[in-house]
Amino acid sequence: TAELVANAVEHTAGDGPIELVLELLPTGCQVEVHDPDPAPPGDLTVPHPAEPDPWQEHGRGLLLIRTLSSSCGHRPTDSGKAVWFRLPVVPAQRRPVR
Repeated sequence: TAELVANAVEHTAGDGPIELVLELLPTGCQVEVHDPDPAPPGDLTVPHPAEPDPWQEHGRGLLLIRTLSSSCGHRPTDSGKAVWFRLPVVPAQRRPVR
C-alpha cells in the first residue's frame, strides 16, 4: 500500500487528490490508489527483463507488488487512473490438539 501511495505522490502529474480505497472481499482484500494522472504505471503488469540494480535506491517497489500480490493492475477512472493489487486470505492454521 505504501509503495503505491509513494509512487502516486512521486510520479503523478496534476493537482488532484490521491485517494486510497480498501475493499474487503470474501477471498481477501483489494487495495487501490486513485490519482489524477491517466498515464499507466510502468512495469506493474509486465515483468522487467533485467533484475534491479542492487545499488539503486529505487526500482523494486512494483516488483515487490507483483511478487507478493495474487494479482495487480491498473484501470482508467473518470479523473485519472486506479492502480490496484489483491492479497488473498491466508487460511487459518490448525493447531495440534494437546
